[in-house]
Amino acid sequence: MSVKDEKVMIFAGSREAKWFTDALAEYTDHIYAVVSEAYGSRQHISGNITVISRRLDEEGIRSWAKRVDIGVIVDGTEVYAQEESHMIRRAAEELGIDYFRIRSAVDVDFTHTNRCSDAADIVKDASYTVGSVLMIGCRELAQAVVSEKDGVLKDRVIALFPPEEDSIRLCREAGYPQENIICMKTPVPEVLLRGIIEGRNVTHMIVSAADVSSIKTNLSAAAAAGIRVSLYGELPEAEGTPAEELWRIFTERLGIREDGK
Repeated sequence: MSVKDEKVMIFAGSREAKWFTDALAEYTDHIYAVVSEAYGSRQHISGNITVISRRLDEEGIRSWAKRVDIGVIVDGTEVYAQEESHMIRRAAEELGIDYFRIRSAVDVDFTHTNRCSDAADIVKDASYTVGSVLMIGCRELAQAVVSEKDGVLKDRVIALFPPEEDSIRLCREAGYPQENIICMKTPVPEVLLRGIIEGRNVTHMIVSAADVSSIKTNLSAAAAAGIRVSLYGELPEAEGTPAEELWRIFTERLGIREDGK
């Protein structure tokens, strides 16, 4: 059975993207699957397809697309790889190529976390520990978390924020000791985060559920250190099209007949 020979570039970082790629490979060999840990979990793609086993920057995407005449780009990066996803979308727009995003699940173990809705919940949650409390992001909590319950956590909270003047000012106004303000680009690599946890005697962590680009690394470091986590806020709804729905779109687009006729 023949299908339209449109060439498809798929950035396969999620399990959903692997399923989609493997399904599409049953009907066409005009697939260019880009696999790299930068996009999520490194997927083992099979089939008579071209596999690009490295991260492509915007120039690399443009170069491949123009050289082999890519007709459509499918962004199958994990929900945590937001920077990569934005880059892929920009490249597709610059090329004038159709772009689709596969919705991926938030695959995180929340076993050792407590969901917290405000600073009072967090202070109650973290007060049971005796060491330092590492707060990653959550800028809106910077002042409230050290003033709740008569400042019971005031000298124990270590704030880790991206290097922005407003965040530093908030912490200083709230009375954080200077050594308890850490400015660092996020997401923080897990090995570095584990070093901070050990070196600063961190026994509790506060992370934002909305910060999906960092949450997997943060919770993994906490689990390795055996510390509990206060998860602030709600997880955002995943962006993109469910893999099954995207499959239906592509069967139409490429003229695929699943009955083999």
